[in-house]
Amino acid sequence: MAKRKETQLNEETVIANVDNGNGAIGFFEKNQKIITAFAIGLLAGVVLFLGYKYFIKEPNEKACQKEMFQAEAMFERDSFSLALNGVPNSYQGFAELAGSYGSTDAGKLCKYYAGVASLNLGQFDKAVSYLEDAKVCGTVLPIARYSALGDAYAEMKNMDKAASCYDDAIDAGDNELLTPNVMKKYAMLKEINGDKAAALKTYTALKDKYPTSTEARDIDKYIIRSSN
Repeated sequence: MAKRKETQLNEETVIANVDNGNGAIGFFEKNQKIITAFAIGLLAGVVLFLGYKYFIKEPNEKACQKEMFQAEAMFERDSFSLALNGVPNSYQGFAELAGSYGSTDAGKLCKYYAGVASLNLGQFDKAVSYLEDAKVCGTVLPIARYSALGDAYAEMKNMDKAASCYDDAIDAGDNELLTPNVMKKYAMLKEINGDKAAALKTYTALKDKYPTSTEARDIDKYIIRSSN
């Protein structure tokens, strides 16, 4: 009987606590306005996200992909000025497309193209601006982006920043065509800056990891030179 009374007492205590606002029910009653406002805010956020995705982002993505076709054709022909600036009343160049659709994946690719085109036109400040903002994804484009960014900084005589970008390119992925090229540029830059130990390490790694690459064909002379 004593045990039963204790059980009843505990149950009554729990009920009393809930009635007094110390349990989950009491919390909801005391904070109903806050919780309701939070739920409405969360729902509004979901609606805005879905609206942006389906009515703004995806249509803009498709529009950019369609518009950039002609600029890509000019880029592939090494007509970098036409690719970057386009032709009025004919097609938009990468500079204009990057400004109009920069938040989309296709727009980010336009920023990359605009950066590389500017680099080839000797407009290094613009190249850096576009490439820094071109947050491209994938297994190849990040390597290419950091490599081009390193080239732009090297042209501007900012060797520390160039080396950092080349290092980022090496870390960004592993591509048998791009990575050996970046490794060689990084090692040569280190050698020029007097860091022969870092240069030797990278030259040796290039030879060991990519022995059939174009960059590895004459790598021994670089290894010998940085060893002295």
